[in-house]
Amino acid sequence: MELQDNKEKKQKQSQKQSDPMYTTYGGKGWPGKPSAPKKNKYHPGFVAGLRLLLWDYREQVMIEAEKWLSTEGIRMDVLILKKDHAVNIEYEIGRVFRTHNIIEFKRPDDQLNIDVVSKVLAYAYLYKSQGIMVNSIPYDELTATIYRHSIPRKVFRQLEENGAEIKNPYPGVYYVTGLSPFPLQFLEGKHLDPEAYAMLRVMIPHAEESDIRYFKEIAIRNKDSAYRDSVDAVLQVSVMANREMYERLRREDADMCEALRELFKDDLEDAEARGEARGEARGKAEGEIIGIVKAYRKIGRTPSEIVAILIEDFHMQHDTAEKAVADTLGLQLA
Repeated sequence: MELQDNKEKKQKQSQKQSDPMYTTYGGKGWPGKPSAPKKNKYHPGFVAGLRLLLWDYREQVMIEAEKWLSTEGIRMDVLILKKDHAVNIEYEIGRVFRTHNIIEFKRPDDQLNIDVVSKVLAYAYLYKSQGIMVNSIPYDELTATIYRHSIPRKVFRQLEENGAEIKNPYPGVYYVTGLSPFPLQFLEGKHLDPEAYAMLRVMIPHAEESDIRYFKEIAIRNKDSAYRDSVDAVLQVSVMANREMYERLRREDADMCEALRELFKDDLEDAEARGEARGEARGKAEGEIIGIVKAYRKIGRTPSEIVAILIEDFHMQHDTAEKAVADTLGLQLA
């Protein structure tokens, strides 16, 4: 049994290392910092994307991530509560929403089949059963939603074979009836309107350049700190999944480069203030470099990549750039 367990552990580790959803930090030129796989955090990014999408309804709805359904570890991805039943969500994905709305998010490489659908419906039934009184969460105040960037058509065939009827009222939105006493819908990211739903579409590998540009416009639209936090969460997932695209846009598109700097404005200003407070002659310039290093690290860039950016964009000498990154991030050079 022990030999079998060890074999299974090795197989899982091998699969994890080869998983394209993982990114290795560290790298050449940074001794003493072992490489460690870091999985792209799609779920927090998705929740942040929903917050951006429903920003205009922030006073009328509450978005709760990873809602626990039991002490045994059962939890659903997202719960959206409408504080006012009369409020109508104008976005296509929210027109079916009622008071209690359960959202299941599937990563691009997650399975989606009839058993997954059954699990989501089970979440909804379990959630309903936890009302403070019998039927305090009626079926006509409950919905379930499953989001995936691409939906296998096999799952629709499986549902239809089991008596479901599927309608497609809007691009990327599918209503399913005949399976449950409450509405069930599927959302397919790749068919949702690119301009309106860019914050959800940019978080997949090989995102469309147009989606990233649409997201840039959404990102700089509002300076509220909570809004910026959600932008940061989406951006971290998007950059990690599309490093080459962002790197090319940063080099080739001055507007995109400036937009990224605008997103990190708070980091840059804080760093500049610290530099000036130390009374350094070049405090502001050095503070800006510190802010840039921290900002790029925040969105998942490796130290060696940040060094390259400082050399290319700020014309720094290699040794100076390495020292700036090492000092800012607390790394030890050989």
